[in-house]
Amino acid sequence: MRPLSLVPDSPIPPATADALRDLRIGDLAKATGKTQRVLRLYEELGLLTPTDRSSGGFRLYGQEAIARVEWIGKLQELGFTLEQIQGL
Repeated sequence: MRPLSLVPDSPIPPATADALRDLRIGDLAKATGKTQRVLRLYEELGLLTPTDRSSGGFRLYGQEAIARVEWIGKLQELGFTLEQIQGL
């Protein structure tokens, strides 16, 4: 019987920084609890900007987008409107 090893037999291809950083809009929605529609509205209003687009045209967001969406949500909880948040 072979001993249990935490190291895989075949090498795992190294992940690129981009693959770890980029979130598609659905991933960002799941991570923040917001809908994709809300995230598109934030983009329309200039509150959120994708860092890039995939070759297929999907919006890609960096990890910092999670904090930004959470910040927008907290401001809304405090009573700020989206228009007021735009002015900050």
